[in-house]
Amino acid sequence: MSSPVSSIPSVIWRRLAALVLLGLLVAIAFTFRDYGISWDELVQQIYGDDLIAFYATGGADRDALAFMNLFFYGGFFDMVAASLNHITPFSVWDTRHLWGAVLSLIGLIGAYRLGALLASARAGFFAVVMLGIQSLMYGHGFINPKDSPLGWMMLWVIYFASRAFIEGSPRTSTILGFAVSGGLALGTRIMAAPVFGYVLGALVVGALAHRYDRANPSVRRPALAFVAAIPLAYAVMALCWPWSVQKPFNPFTAMHEFANFPWSGLILWNGQMVPSGALPRTYLLLLFWYQLPEHMLVGLAMAMVAGLAVFARRRLSLLADPRCLPILMLIAASVVPLVGFSLLRPTIYNGLRHFLFIMPALGMLAALGWDAALTFLGQRSAKLAWAALAVVAGLCALQIRQMVLLHPYQYVAYNALLGGLPGAANRFEMDYWDVSYAEGARKLTAHLQQTGETAPKIFVCGNQLSAMAFLPQTAQFTWVLEEADYLFSDVPSPCSWMADMTRNRVVEVSRQGVVLSFVLDLKAQRAGR
Repeated sequence: MSSPVSSIPSVIWRRLAALVLLGLLVAIAFTFRDYGISWDELVQQIYGDDLIAFYATGGADRDALAFMNLFFYGGFFDMVAASLNHITPFSVWDTRHLWGAVLSLIGLIGAYRLGALLASARAGFFAVVMLGIQSLMYGHGFINPKDSPLGWMMLWVIYFASRAFIEGSPRTSTILGFAVSGGLALGTRIMAAPVFGYVLGALVVGALAHRYDRANPSVRRPALAFVAAIPLAYAVMALCWPWSVQKPFNPFTAMHEFANFPWSGLILWNGQMVPSGALPRTYLLLLFWYQLPEHMLVGLAMAMVAGLAVFARRRLSLLADPRCLPILMLIAASVVPLVGFSLLRPTIYNGLRHFLFIMPALGMLAALGWDAALTFLGQRSAKLAWAALAVVAGLCALQIRQMVLLHPYQYVAYNALLGGLPGAANRFEMDYWDVSYAEGARKLTAHLQQTGETAPKIFVCGNQLSAMAFLPQTAQFTWVLEEADYLFSDVPSPCSWMADMTRNRVVEVSRQGVVLSFVLDLKAQRAGR
């Protein structure tokens, strides 16, 4: 006999998922202007304008094909942002933040559809919840023009590939969806390429399974559908990333560039400043362990238990289930990048952001884990099923509370296993993109109004734009510390050798008792006050 939890109709879960999405939309509408400007946004905005100019001039303006190292990146996000800037009433940066957040909502719709496809509407609801209130994905959605869009586009690729496997004879809409999402993913960043490797791996497993036992589904038609999608996917990629088709092997050149990125700065790792090339093999695993929210960690644990239990019971007969290959793709999308990092050791910095694209797959597995747990418990006890729902609701409430307390710096979140943000202080990176400088600038502006200063000189140790864009127009930026009146710095300060960072702080930006950035009064410091 099914429990009341199991008997809740699918339409209710769909409506609950829609309600969560509506709540997120309202939160975005009221808060998207609160976010500062991240390091990459200025050059990405220029790149987007250059791409628009490339097409507006029929390819005569070729700045986009040689701008800094940005031509190694696809321009899907930036072209749309540059276009929106001509029609929205908001600032350039607010428009970019709004577009990034809306793209996250589009990704969450894909998460719902994938969860419903692989399990149930309830799993789709859990997918929206798991990822919609995931601090890193939420925070990066506003300020990260590359890694967050990449993750959501890759999730849509997995969704349409899963549809192709489950349909057996894929519909035209499935083929088109796979092609467009695949082209947009590659047109965001070449690091989307591995997702096509997961699709190929699933095809190989499916072909071997069918050869082993003809009762297993044939993957011949899905394979033909994927091949048919390649030309359109390539065209979409080319549209978003014209440099990629200037020479046949340009995408491989970009992939090699990212695997061997020429950056050798110092990273705060477990309380020590460590060269980026000397980070331990466990770097990613530990950061995921400390930064995944509790509701996802529990869901992943339940997914692992459920998966092992099903495999122990069904063994190779699992391959007859058309959902098997899609779930294998999700597992590969979660595990392969972690193993690849441990073996290949590519350049990495800024916490998890270069591997943020793993997060949607992990969120999907966590959602399937919660769904499986409710099914298992509901078959045994209605009280246990309701208790499980209460647990996930409680964990989600704690996560929402943390996101509110951190706003608008959700991307710096750490979970309770590390002691939250206070536990990460002075041990791991926090506001590495200096977006808190915007709040610091607003507070400094208030201070300047009190002191009557009209043209202060500002030294910014870090992201200059994130501070100067929010200061009075009379404020002057300087590269010469000796002539500066005020100094902006994050924590830990990369300029600690230039001044005493503990004295004469006129502004501090903090969350949960942890200082993220501060402003020094250099005049007072020189005067010995």
